[in-house]
Amino acid sequence: MPGKELPKLTLFDQFDKVVHFSFFLVFYILWNSWKEKPWLIILLAAIYGFAIEYYQLHCVAGRSFDVWDGVADTFGALCGFGLMMFWGKKTPV
Repeated sequence: MPGKELPKLTLFDQFDKVVHFSFFLVFYILWNSWKEKPWLIILLAAIYGFAIEYYQLHCVAGRSFDVWDGVADTFGALCGFGLMMFWGKKTPV
């Protein structure tokens, strides 16, 4: 869905960032249940998030590269790590 069609929120500039954050928070939590190196999951999430943005810029009509979407993806993964630490599911490596 083109980002310009997503609803706007008063607290956030774009609802799109909340969606990116949420997806990558879940991405981290799901991967963390199978992997032993949380830093690697965070790195892969960041690379994947920015790769999606790069792909959109070059391959999807009507879409553009938004660095803040990549930042929201990375922050979502970092918060997923924080939640897993809070819940005591994994220890930092």
